[in-house]
Order: sequence, then structure tokens, then C-alpha cells
Amino acid sequence: RFVFIDQLEPHLPRAQRGPDSSPREDGCRMATIHALGVEFSRQFAQRSLGEDGRRQAAELADAVREVLAVSAGGRPWLTPSAREATADKLRQTDLKLGFPSTWPAVGQFELVADDHLRNVLAARRYEQRRTWMRATAPRRRADWEMLVMPNGAWGMAAARLMIPNGYPDPFSNSIVIPAASLVGPEFSVSAPVEVNFATLGVLVGHELIHVAESYMYDAQGRKRDYWTEADIAAAQQQLGCVAARLESASADGERCKSETSADFGGIRVAYDALEHELGPEAKARLGTVGSDGFTVQQRFFLAFAQSWCTEMTPEFAREAAERDWHAPPKLRVNLSVANMPEFHDAFGCSPSVAQCAVW
Repeated sequence: RFVFIDQLEPHLPRAQRGPDSSPREDGCRMATIHALGVEFSRQFAQRSLGEDGRRQAAELADAVREVLAVSAGGRPWLTPSAREATADKLRQTDLKLGFPSTWPAVGQFELVADDHLRNVLAARRYEQRRTWMRATAPRRRADWEMLVMPNGAWGMAAARLMIPNGYPDPFSNSIVIPAASLVGPEFSVSAPVEVNFATLGVLVGHELIHVAESYMYDAQGRKRDYWTEADIAAAQQQLGCVAARLESASADGERCKSETSADFGGIRVAYDALEHELGPEAKARLGTVGSDGFTVQQRFFLAFAQSWCTEMTPEFAREAAERDWHAPPKLRVNLSVANMPEFHDAFGCSPSVAQCAVW
């Protein structure tokens, strides 16, 4: 099977690519994805995930969504109408996980073995016609035809399933998590439940928090504000705590506060969903020591931290710190777990800061 883990653009200088990538490999891979994306995605998704894997991932995501909806419905800093509208929007969010139930057309165009330019132009002609046809087609929220901007390769979501990603689509009130984000270590049908909640569950929670914050689009994806000016101001006040945490860690608090708030909330709702999944005896089961010597609770936090293991060149790390809206991976782990009292309980360490809770 083909697993693509490099999310960098092929035109970036080698210093920004990481030690093992090849410009020629990147170019060939991106050309293949652009030309054969839908069929390539179908083959990859069915082999790497399959229907059973997608069903299990959807059940986990649904559990996280309900926890966040309940939490949003109880946020004291929102007005009652905003709390109700936000919770309702979350419950109506379409969870697009893995691959679409109905695939777009693959495309009928000739490919030849010895003319790269001809192949590229044939594929582009087909995709351009598809784009024009979409302009007059009826709008269906369940479709995976929204356009994805870079993160590997731009294009239609259904043709980018071999590129790991996760993002909300406000126009259809959905979150999209492609098949490449539903393979190990992000998700595995054979992994312990606490590991899947710590990886996929956190990702789902993060993206759903972006849905909750998109108050300018309603539950059907229509442009309509459902927060008042007071709600918007209150949200910014809550984010001030997050910005201060980032600044204390020498990160850009103003630029990264929204993504870090989603990090904080994502791990929070994933952990709460895990507790709910474990049932009435959750507290006892969380403390159960496994054959690896770790408790279920400890394994949750370890899996979360390991999911952020990252390799990058110093040049790329410096550039990302200056332009990325996300905090560096190390801070995304350390600040998130430091914000969880359960982490301190799991490892017997004293909390260094008070909890900074937005969602």
C-alpha cells in the first residue's frame, strides 16, 4: 500500500523539507495525486482503512462530538442562546471520516508512458471540467467535493485521502479527516481504546472546536452570525489565558491562541469521552496497570505525546515558528498536558499552573 506522510509542498527548498525527502519524489508524488487522485484515494482508503475501520472511527468521533456539545451547552461565558445554538450546530456537524460513501467520478482520459506533459494536461482538463460542472450541480452537504488548499496538494477532498490532514469545512458544517489520518499511529482498530481516544479522539475534538468557534456559519453552513457581540468579546477574553500560556513559553500568543485553544479543548473532550466509554467503573479502570507497566490513564497521555513525535530541520523549525498558526509540536504536547489535572494525577506530579479552560 502507499502511505504518504510528507505534508510539505514540493517547491520548498531542501533545507525546509527534512532529511529524507527528495524533490523528484515529491514532484512525482504530487503529479500522481493531482492526476489520479480519486482512484488513488479509493484504492488507498479501502486497503488501509476499510468499512470496519471507518465505522469504528465514526463511533469514536461521535462520542467525542457529544461530549463537546454538552460542554459547549454549559459554557458560562456564552449567553444562553449562543450556548444552545453552538451545541445544536455541533450535533449536526457532518463527520466525514476516512472516505466518502459515494465516490466522485474517476475520470476518463488517456495516459501514455512517455509523455509527462501530455498526461498532466489531460488530467487538468478533466479536473477543470469537473469544477465547472460542480458550479451548476445541486449542493449536497455529504459530498467530499470541497477544495483543500495546500497541506501537500491542493484539490478536491475526495482525491486527497492519502495525505494526512484534518480540517473543518464551514460551508457544509462538517469536519474532514481523510484515510491517511486513520492509520497507525493515529488510529488502529486493534489499538487499546485509550490510545485511539488519545490520537484520533484529540484530533476530532480539535477540529470540532474550530466548528464551535465558527459562529458566523450556522448548523447548515449558511452565513449567519448566531453569537452576539458580547459572546464574541467573551470568547476573546477566554483566549487571553491561552495567549498568556504561549507567551510564557516564548511562542507567539496572539497568532497561535486559537489553534492552542483547540489543542487544549481537544485533549479535554477526548479524555472525557474516554471516561464515558469506560462506563460506571471508569475511575477504577483508568488506574488499571497493564502488562507494559502503565495504567490506562498514563497510556492515554503517552499515546497523545507520541502522536506528536516530529522530525524537522532547524531551518524549517525556525520558519514554522515565525509563520505557523500552530505552536511548535513540543509545546502542543507540553502545554496541553500541563493544562490537564488528570495528567498530574496520572504521573504524581504537582500542577504548575491553573487550568486554562475555554471549551
